[in-house]
Amino acid sequence: MQITVKFLRGRHKLQSLKGKTYNLVVPWNSGALGGYVIVSSNDDIKGIPITVKCNYDDIEYYDQFGKRIDIPPNGEIKDFALMTTVNEEDNNMQRIRDAFDTLEELTIDCVTGTIRGLLVSGSPGCGKSYTVEETLSAVTREAEAERGSQVSKYPENLSYRFVRGVTSTIGLYQILWDNRMPNQVTIFDDSDNILFEENSLNLLKHALDSSKLRILSWQKESKVLQSANIDKEFEFRGSIIFLTNVKFENVVGRLALHIEALLSRCHYLDLDLKTDRDKMARINLLVNEGMLNRYGFTHSQQSELMRFVREYQTQFRELSPRMVSKLADLMKADTHTWERKAKLTCLKT
Repeated sequence: MQITVKFLRGRHKLQSLKGKTYNLVVPWNSGALGGYVIVSSNDDIKGIPITVKCNYDDIEYYDQFGKRIDIPPNGEIKDFALMTTVNEEDNNMQRIRDAFDTLEELTIDCVTGTIRGLLVSGSPGCGKSYTVEETLSAVTREAEAERGSQVSKYPENLSYRFVRGVTSTIGLYQILWDNRMPNQVTIFDDSDNILFEENSLNLLKHALDSSKLRILSWQKESKVLQSANIDKEFEFRGSIIFLTNVKFENVVGRLALHIEALLSRCHYLDLDLKTDRDKMARINLLVNEGMLNRYGFTHSQQSELMRFVREYQTQFRELSPRMVSKLADLMKADTHTWERKAKLTCLKT
């Protein structure tokens, strides 16, 4: 018997689930992180289940005839066909899902000013930047839609800026000045040089300090700051996110002490995907959440692309969501020749 779940309210990946219906995999349960239900959509690749955090009264159950039924909290009814997937893969899948869900939640905490600093380390191409950028974009859209509403969850003056590439110390001071106000988030994406330059690290340590007032100062003479009308001293009230591939346990010497001081001021999230199984789990999660939607592929085309990924997963130059995007670019350009091009440009020789 196929049971479906209708959401009366609730959200997943910042998207409203109100009025949506999914196939039930595991009924509502409560765990250490709160209540949740596991469901599956017919559009999911390989039928990978989705864990949705919600309250018990946020959902309704229906049988295959559309008749509402009651299943008590922590009920035992399961879709055992789908639970085969859950039993074999869910521990690993859930661990990775929880890690990236945490990244989304901490990103929102930076927007609201709940936390001041977040340092995220992870494998190249694992989706760190994608997750943060998608989360910030969704929060901004929601804030715009709720502008003027008394129930808005997000501040109206929120803004964010991505900084990519090399940044000098005085350039860092300027960036922090430009994004010094509450609800402004600065994201340093692969700007690793600032993490290995002492003066830059000292600025960051003050910007992320736990004291009530975070005062930054530049007491050297600078025509650059003067021409830009930037104060030599100011209070920093924004939040900072670092996205990097650096493994900090490998940093040694004098800089290790500075990095340790920075880590003590930030929330640190390690998203390293060590095995191909981890990487495939992350890819499947992102595809199920709509990573390829912008390409406008049919379900058949998307399945064909994922078949290619699974078949050649051990031969890619890099097994990552970024590689899947490269394959999607090739398929979008030419659905007839994309596989040949992919084998020549994306696989190891």
